[in-house]
This record gives sequence, C-alpha cells and structure tokens, in this order.
Amino acid sequence: MANLRVTGTAFATGLNAVWAIAGYITVEVFMFFYAARRFRIYSEKTNSLTVPDILESRYQDRFRLLRITSSFIIIFFMVAYVASQVVGGGTAFSSSLGISSTNGMWLTAAIILLYTVLGGFHAVSKTDVLQALFMFFSLIILPIVAIIQLGGIGPILDAMYAEGAGFTSIWTFGFGAIVGLLGIGFGSPGNLIF
Repeated sequence: MANLRVTGTAFATGLNAVWAIAGYITVEVFMFFYAARRFRIYSEKTNSLTVPDILESRYQDRFRLLRITSSFIIIFFMVAYVASQVVGGGTAFSSSLGISSTNGMWLTAAIILLYTVLGGFHAVSKTDVLQALFMFFSLIILPIVAIIQLGGIGPILDAMYAEGAGFTSIWTFGFGAIVGLLGIGFGSPGNLIF
C-alpha cells in the first residue's frame, strides 16, 4: 500500500514525493533494527502473542484497560484499512473483468475469506511474502521499462518542467507539508505492528 501512496504523491506533486520516501525509509529502518527486535525479545520473554498482550504484560495492567483500549484501536483502524483494500480490489476487478464495483468488492471479500479460512495465518504470511517480492521486482523493472518506452530521461524531464517548478524541485512545498510527507512513514509501522 505504501507504494501506491508514494506513486500517487509523485504523480500529483513530482519530486516532492521524495519526502514521503525519506519518511518511509527512515521509519522502516528504525522499526527493523530497533523496535522489532525489542518487541520480539519482550514477547518471547513474557509469552505474549499480540500487542495488547505486550502492553498488558509490560505495564502490569490488572484491570485490562490497556488491552481493551488497544484492541478497540486496532479493530477500528483495521476495519477502515481492510475496507479500503476491498474497495481497491472491487475497483480493480470492475475495470479488468467488466463487472460492477459492488460485485468486484464481493469477489475480493470472498477471495480474502477463502484463502484465510483455508490456510489461516500461514496462507496470509505466504501471500504477503509473494506480494512483497512482486512489488520489489515491479519497482525495479517498471521504471526501466517506462524510461525505455518514453524515450529516455530527457522526455520525462521535459514533461516535468512543463508541469511547473513543483515537479522538478523538492523544495516547493512549505515546511508543514514537508513534515507531513515525512510523517506518512509513521503509518507503515503502525499497520505492520497491529
């Protein structure tokens, strides 16, 4: 999902998207080398499986207030996240198969439900790995193909200059917008943790 947001930002604003990329990279590196290791060690030590388990154990919450609150937060945001994925899948099926968006959303939900029920967490994990590999190779191959098809870097830069200064400079946004784009990266670890 992160790739789509950065791609959309780059399409709309040009090189200003570099701030979102910097935010993603910084936060992901921090999560990988610092936070994930600490979560893993603590979860093994306390036999915790979920973030609510870790919070309850870490802060010795006898009233389960942290567990209940964090569970509601996770449910609220995951419902919104999954809903946006179902809408995206419905749109993709609608445009590729020529069915209505509603039927495309039902088809997306059925596929997700089927592979989750049949394979459980193991199937979801394998799907995520395949999706990550597909996105990784797409991010390498697609720009090369696009540059070749468009006739090289020159025509691309000419088109960017024709759109205005914002497309060719990373400094056209104000400080607040730059901080906001850097902050986009903080959504990614929240989604990965929960």
